[in-house]
Amino acid sequence: MIAETPVTFGRHESLVGVWCAPERDAASVPAAVFINAGIIHRVGPGRLHVHMARALAAAGFPSLRFDLGGLGDSVASRAERGTVLEWVKRDIRDAIDYAAARGSGRVVLVGLCSGADNAIDVAPDDPRVVGLVLLDPNVHRTRAFRMHHFLRAARSPQTWRLLVTGRHPVLRRLGRRNRRPADSAPATPFLAPSTLPPRELLEQRLHGLTERGCRLFYFFTGGLPFRYNHARQFARTFPRLPYGSAVEVHYRGDWDHTFSDPQAQATLIESVREWFARVQNPRAA
Repeated sequence: MIAETPVTFGRHESLVGVWCAPERDAASVPAAVFINAGIIHRVGPGRLHVHMARALAAAGFPSLRFDLGGLGDSVASRAERGTVLEWVKRDIRDAIDYAAARGSGRVVLVGLCSGADNAIDVAPDDPRVVGLVLLDPNVHRTRAFRMHHFLRAARSPQTWRLLVTGRHPVLRRLGRRNRRPADSAPATPFLAPSTLPPRELLEQRLHGLTERGCRLFYFFTGGLPFRYNHARQFARTFPRLPYGSAVEVHYRGDWDHTFSDPQAQATLIESVREWFARVQNPRAA
């Protein structure tokens, strides 16, 4: 049987999480660390993090699902200096410290949407991170993306109705841009990087991760067509990554962003569980 224990940890013992431990000894396997998706509590959308953590524990992998400061049950420290994103990175490092100390010293960061973006932001600076499970992260748009987007929009009757009636989002954005004051303040940053780094810089980071032995599991859905809209988009953005050996990319255009369909969620969890087994024992791949 698995054991789930509520825990507090962090620089000020202000972070709250659940440590999910397998029945057998897990001192030789990496632990998963689940990062909040957006502003959702640590259980994840549709309890995705709970179900995935328990499936991993049944396969022998421990995990920590926790709330960043200011989300869920965790308290944001108002005494610390720095930006919101600096606080987020410190919280994730505290979670890595906790999980690494109770396992093999190695962790895999698991994140959906903004959680995936935060995982990519933290991993290059921490050699204890041996894997990343990245679900619908932010990604660069390519020429093929724009072509797919244009063709899909051009075939949609709704696009033409909105254009004719003046209610198309593009027209609204143009209107807001024309009315926006020149000195308007930028939006308050969310609990994740608000912009993608340049493609060349991100490619350099990803190469650095794979060269040190970190393995990457990307899973994209059709739930964010304004971000990712065809199966080859990631590979065309980063064609020189070591696909197969260190980088896996999956795409299901018929799934939504939060894996709300129970069968889709179960299929995703099984894919992640099998990937964890390959990370632990590459020769079994």
